Amino acid sequence: MLCFLLLQSVTAYSAEDVSSLENKILQSKGDDKVAFIIEFVKEGSCFSPEKSIQYINEALKLVTENSAEKTLLSNYLGLSKLYLNEFSDAEDILQQALSIAKTAKHKALIYHSLSLLANELNDHKKAIHFIELGFVLAKELNDPQLIGDYYYLKATIYLNSFEHVRAIEVGLFAYQYYKQANNNEAMAMALTEIGSSYRRMAAFDKALEYNLKSLSLQLKTGSKKRVAISYNNVAIIYKDLKDYENAIAMHLKSLAIKESIGYLKGQVYSHNNLGETYRLSDNTDKSLFHLTEALKLARKIKSKKLQHYSYLYLGRLHRDIGQYQEAGKYLTEAIAYFTQKKHNKSPS
Repeated sequence: MLCFLLLQSVTAYSAEDVSSLENKILQSKGDDKVAFIIEFVKEGSCFSPEKSIQYINEALKLVTENSAEKTLLSNYLGLSKLYLNEFSDAEDILQQALSIAKTAKHKALIYHSLSLLANELNDHKKAIHFIELGFVLAKELNDPQLIGDYYYLKATIYLNSFEHVRAIEVGLFAYQYYKQANNNEAMAMALTEIGSSYRRMAAFDKALEYNLKSLSLQLKTGSKKRVAISYNNVAIIYKDLKDYENAIAMHLKSLAIKESIGYLKGQVYSHNNLGETYRLSDNTDKSLFHLTEALKLARKIKSKKLQHYSYLYLGRLHRDIGQYQEAGKYLTEAIAYFTQKKHNKSPS
C-alpha cells in the first residue's frame, strides 16, 4: 500500500531525522512531547506503524478529551492500524476521531484517511464518497494544497478501479493545484500517478515522460527518500520498455540512496526489482544475489508481504533455470499468501 502523506506537506524523513525526532520525544515532557510525537507519526504511521502506536498511546495520556491534539493522534492511530492491515480497528478509531473533530481542516484530514481505508478494502464507491465530503471542506477553506490532495487521492482510486482516463484527468487537476501551492514534492507525486495510469494503459513512452518529469522535480526537493523512489519508478518503466541497461542503472542509483539513509523497506523493493530485471536480462547470478538479499532484509524487518514478493520472483527465476521443484515451492508460498490477502481485503 502506498503511503499518502500530502495533507501536511511533509517531507520523507531520513534515518537521521527519525533518530533526532525520537531523541526529542525521549527528552521532552508534556505539550512538547505531544508535539514531537505528532510530527513523528505523520510519516511513522506508514513507515513505522508499530512504533507509532506506542508513541500515540503515550501521547494520548497527556492530552485532554476532545482536544485538537487528540483528534490528530486518533487519526494517525487509525492510519497506523490501517498500515498494519487491522482494518476493523482502523475504521472504529477513525470514526471516533471524526466525532470529536472540531475544525474543517481536521475533518478533512479524517475523511482523507477514511477514503484511504475504503480504497484499501477495494470499496471504491465509498472511497469516492469520503473524497466528496472532503472536497466540500477543502473548497470552503480555499486551500490549494488540500484541494490538490483530494484530486490526487481521487486519481489513485480511479487508477485502482481501472478508470485510467479519468485518473489522468484528475491527476492533472492535482498537479495544477499543487503548482498553485508551490509544492514541488506533491507536483512530482501527481506526475508519477499520471505516469502510472499511462503505464497501466501500456503507453510506456508517455509513462516514462511523466516519471522523468517527476524525477526532475524530486531532485529539487532535497528529499533523498522521494528521489530514491522516483529512480525506482523510472527504472520500472525502462524495464517495461525492455531497456534493461537503463533500468538496472536507475535501480542501482535508487538502492545506493536507500542504503545511505538506512531505508530498509525501500532496499527490499530495490533488491527485488533488480533481481527481476537481471532475470529478464538473463543474468541469473546477479538475479539470485539480489533476490536473496531482498528476502534477508524482508525477514529482518518482518514484512510478510515483501517476503512473499521475493518468493514470487525467486519462483520465476528457478523456473527459468529449470529448477522446477524449487520454483514450485516458492510460487506455492507466494500464491497462498496473495490469495489469502485478496480474500481478506474484500469488502463485506
